[in-house]
Amino acid sequence: MRFELHLLELEARVDLPYPERALVIDELAGELEAAYAQHRASGLSPEAAEAAALDQLRLDPGAIASLEALHLPAVRRAVARLPASLSGWVELLAAALPLAGFMAFAFSEVPMLLFLREGGFALWLSLALGALALLLELQRAVVWLVLRDHSGASLRMDTPTPLYLAAATLCVGLQGAALGYYVVVGLWADGRLEGRRLPEALREPLPTLVVAATLAALVVLLHASIKAGLRALRVPSRPASSGEGEERR
Repeated sequence: MRFELHLLELEARVDLPYPERALVIDELAGELEAAYAQHRASGLSPEAAEAAALDQLRLDPGAIASLEALHLPAVRRAVARLPASLSGWVELLAAALPLAGFMAFAFSEVPMLLFLREGGFALWLSLALGALALLLELQRAVVWLVLRDHSGASLRMDTPTPLYLAAATLCVGLQGAALGYYVVVGLWADGRLEGRRLPEALREPLPTLVVAATLAALVVLLHASIKAGLRALRVPSRPASSGEGEERR
């Protein structure tokens, strides 16, 4: 594309949310091509026509500021009015509220106290890792999909860290359940589990596996949902850079 480097540089410089930013760049690309064709038809060389088109449609800082003010989401505008020391806490609180609601629901509908008592340390560790992964994903959802902050600094949060935490959560759950069943099988082999004690002993390692698998699955589903939302908004897979082309999600 003839004006690709210029458009990539502009895309990185304009702090507009997607898809508005992509639409502005697409519109400007069409206008540049039309201006280039017009200058070529008037007899200019390719290099001179390209320079003339860029000069004709160059966005000055004032025009960029007007675009940003026009398209800034209302929620982000409200957060921007807060002191810098508070805006980060607002994002974190907005991410923590859904997680707190989910935990409250789980404790009210699932025998979580029994799960915690029977699961032991492995369950607590799985719960901590899974909750941290969910919190990271929810923070990204708030920043990218609610506040629609698609700046380079914001999009650099797009790392697989929550998926690593989900994998660690599942591994801890599997290991905790396996160790629990190892102990149960040993006691059973020694003849120390009889009658009702056997099914109770077989049940005890299950909570760790259930909680870990559920949290890991929720993290993966939330991660995939956020990715789908970013693709729908035409957000690039990495922050736009003027030095190279960017593959869209």
